[in-house]
Amino acid sequence: MTQTHFRSPLTLAVRASLVGLVATSAGTFAQEVSIATQPAAGAQRYTIETKLDLATERTILRDGEELGGGAGGRGGFGGPSAQKATSRIVFDEGMQDGVTVRTYRGAAATVTAANRDGEDEATEIEGGYIDETLFILEDDRGMVITRGEIDGEELPRFAAMGMPQRTSLVGITPEGSMKVGDEFAFPAQFLSALEGLNHPVRPEMEGFPGGPGGFGGRGRNPEGGDDAAPRRPRGGDQGDGDQGDGGDGAGAGGRRPRGGADAEGGRPQRGGGDAAGARNAFRRMRGVPGNEVWQLIANTHLKGDVRGKLVAVENGIAKIEITAERSGEGSAEELGLQTMGGMFGGRGGRGGRGGQGAGGQGGGGFGGAEVESNAEVSVKLTGELWVDTKSHTVTRLALQGSTSSSIYTSMEMRESVIESDQASESEFAFTVEVAAAPGDGDK
Repeated sequence: MTQTHFRSPLTLAVRASLVGLVATSAGTFAQEVSIATQPAAGAQRYTIETKLDLATERTILRDGEELGGGAGGRGGFGGPSAQKATSRIVFDEGMQDGVTVRTYRGAAATVTAANRDGEDEATEIEGGYIDETLFILEDDRGMVITRGEIDGEELPRFAAMGMPQRTSLVGITPEGSMKVGDEFAFPAQFLSALEGLNHPVRPEMEGFPGGPGGFGGRGRNPEGGDDAAPRRPRGGDQGDGDQGDGGDGAGAGGRRPRGGADAEGGRPQRGGGDAAGARNAFRRMRGVPGNEVWQLIANTHLKGDVRGKLVAVENGIAKIEITAERSGEGSAEELGLQTMGGMFGGRGGRGGRGGQGAGGQGGGGFGGAEVESNAEVSVKLTGELWVDTKSHTVTRLALQGSTSSSIYTSMEMRESVIESDQASESEFAFTVEVAAAPGDGDK
């Protein structure tokens, strides 16, 4: 006898739903998308939040004898130091006739370091030039930043030091299509783009001797005039700007401003007066520490790829997992690190592309003397990258990880041999949120 199996309408509906779900899931995982990044249609708003924990141990010898210097926050040459910093920077950026146009909407940081008594002391820093339109261009002197208009007033060199010439996340991902689960190596442009995310938080330097004729100032006209407008940028390559000289801030012109309020010029008093105010003034003037950490994270001289994996595509957003373990060993110059020569204004402290203040080759020393060095570096990081698959622009980048470095340098200076042995470790985390910049009426 033949048996007849009865299937209720509910059973048939459930089976159909399951079949549809499996087909949908298979289609999702098989979906191919392009994660290539392209220029945005207009100006972009960047919100960058950073946390940094940096510990450094440094010993400096002169002819074999250790130079004096306090630990912690004493500000001596040698000894251990520890700093923590958090910052939040918001700015709008676009391009106009090949010139970067940037407006900072907010810039604030907190730096915590030990004071003379070994106790943690926090310094609040508010960035300058908020809501001012800055034009960042290049002429035969290197990177130049003007305010208000392209031919407007130049920012003092110290105030502009470390500002990237351009912030761009274009070209940081591979071309072509891929599907969820695919893995790849990020192109070299990924690391180069990280340099443009390192924006200093530094107060506005009105009246500071860093403008034309001041110390470290570039001057508008080397022939003596001060009313020459900056030249239009050269086309093509952004060039190797000299904006980042490691230690040239002691050039001709006025003295460093006092941290206290009782006089102009001179160094902050070491005794009497508002010593804490003087220290905080210098900390605010220096800005947020961590250039050396960015130098390691974005270092293109280290071995090891930055790897990516497409883990999901949700609502048109491709979500990419990032991992990297990179390392290097050799001379500081071979690894693209700043050396002690840069500290004293020698050839070994030149800035990298776009005027980055901390990067550069480490080949020279005081008065042109050569620096001998060896270094070991390692960087570990994880994170995520979100790419809008319709506009092909980055909407979010988050990285966290650690760095470690040890750098030994030796150089001759004024008939003495100066040696430096420095070891640093850091933990870092930063996030970058990117969206279309609001209209002129909205901030």
